[in-house]
Amino acid sequence: MSAETKARPGLAEYLGRVRTALADLPADELAEVMEDVEPHVTEVFTETGDLDGVIGRLGTPEAYAAELRAAGGYPPPGPTGGSALWAARYTLLVTVVSIVVALGSGLVALSGGSGKFAVLGLCVVFAIPALMLLFTDRVRPSDVEALGSYRFANRGALALLDKLPPRAVAYLRSLRPAWWLVRVLLLVVTLMAGQAESALVVLTVVALVSWAGPRSRDDRRLLPVVVVANAFLAGVAIALLAFGISASTRESNGYPYSPSGLYYNGSYVNNVYAVDEEGNAIPQFYLYDEDGTPLKLYGEYCEDRGNERNFDNRFPLPRIEYRNRTCVVESGIPFVPLPPGATDRTPSVPTRPISPGASASTPPTTTASATSPATAPTTTAATPPLTSTPAPSVPTTVTPTP
Repeated sequence: MSAETKARPGLAEYLGRVRTALADLPADELAEVMEDVEPHVTEVFTETGDLDGVIGRLGTPEAYAAELRAAGGYPPPGPTGGSALWAARYTLLVTVVSIVVALGSGLVALSGGSGKFAVLGLCVVFAIPALMLLFTDRVRPSDVEALGSYRFANRGALALLDKLPPRAVAYLRSLRPAWWLVRVLLLVVTLMAGQAESALVVLTVVALVSWAGPRSRDDRRLLPVVVVANAFLAGVAIALLAFGISASTRESNGYPYSPSGLYYNGSYVNNVYAVDEEGNAIPQFYLYDEDGTPLKLYGEYCEDRGNERNFDNRFPLPRIEYRNRTCVVESGIPFVPLPPGATDRTPSVPTRPISPGASASTPPTTTASATSPATAPTTTAATPPLTSTPAPSVPTTVTPTP
């Protein structure tokens, strides 16, 4: 404030009240506004001669400051203190944290880990009070936008956007009508990945964005919901893009993509059974690889175990059948197992002829013949006919010695 202004109490009071009404603006912007305002107000004060004349021509300092704020595109003044200020800060804090968590949850949506949406669910719990503050008008969107931290973040985002190529920004904006197709594609890919939990979350977020997005143009209270939901979908899209790049890189380096699960001779293994050396089924066993990692397969269960719990390394997996709309668990092995060595046993075949005087390797069969009392009974051994010599085959008789 110049010395001339200080010498005129009415002028100094008017400009002071204008400055107070614009005190929520950044310091550099406030100084720029006041630098333009002071000469104009001073001129009006010189023409009218007193404070009442300035108010009669320009309006009250607060009204004049509101006109300056609207002309400069600045947001309305925010809460100056008390519960309203803390409510606006809480709403902004929850929104920022939810955006970060939603983006991170989207990045891990296609992974197989458990509890990947736990933090996102916690953010939803804390976001409910903030939404209640907005929709009960205890906090207005303009109150949040008037906070210094919001204006700082908004200026940073705009500066970052200005650094992007204008053609790229214009191209992305031209794709707005097709964004719904991208959301549907994300949902389909999540379903194809076999992630039931992730697919349910993606479906909920897609439905929420489709409903709240168009309405947020007229009702700015829905804007935080739309921004958080789009951050989650952006995370899912980035994860999908990274997965595609990683798969193509493995193939280009000579490492073909290997799907999850157990494979034998190129065929997927649905279940594993084990028998002992006697061919008896082992009722329960667990599979691990050489590093101690469980080898899990997806199994079906009659009870609801959740998607993650359906992957198990306890074998054999249950065999499920539905009879009269009732889930039935089949027991036993669906085939007749043989002992491990049974498939290696083959019938023995003689490889060399047996001479008439050689002892038979198999126990001889004794046949009683009707002979004279003076003649000793003879034992006839059942031997196969000799096929390796041209002589006719004759049975070999062995006379037992007394």
